[in-house]
Amino acid sequence: MLYSIYSNNLTLAIGLLIYLVSAAAVSGFLQPIAGVFADRFALIPSLGFSICITWLLFRIFKTSEFDESLTYQKLKPALKYTLVFIFVIYGSLTFARNFDWKDDLTLMRKDIKVVDKSAQAHNLLAIHLVNAAFAANDLTEQQRLREEALHHLKKHKKYTRHSSTYPTTSRGFIYY
Repeated sequence: MLYSIYSNNLTLAIGLLIYLVSAAAVSGFLQPIAGVFADRFALIPSLGFSICITWLLFRIFKTSEFDESLTYQKLKPALKYTLVFIFVIYGSLTFARNFDWKDDLTLMRKDIKVVDKSAQAHNLLAIHLVNAAFAANDLTEQQRLREEALHHLKKHKKYTRHSSTYPTTSRGFIYY
């Protein structure tokens, strides 16, 4: 399939190849990966995806991507507006995501809403909450963090497929 695409549409074939190879390497499909899928692993696949979307837009608006004299000013207005719209949407989403990176706890608390059935995500959040509880000076803050950690350890146990010593160890730290 990729060869037939390659012989007719080199740009699309390159975009698909970049996307498929780089996504397969970090997807956990070929080999399980430790931890939770991170945004940083999507950088190279997004390059392939962007090439494919650009190819598609150039086809829709009947523009040649191989025209060496092509500049932004020479693009058709509909293509210009479509590209600006895409950049504004994705730029806004990227900007909004930056606020989730305040610290590890903020990021994990935000992400757990998206991957609520991930045992590993609940376990990682619980471990970070236990560590934050040890670092906190206020006793009520420590208690609140420990209770939140216990909640996530219970979720970890609910969704896990294998036994692990980490939740037991973390639970021991909570009650310590």
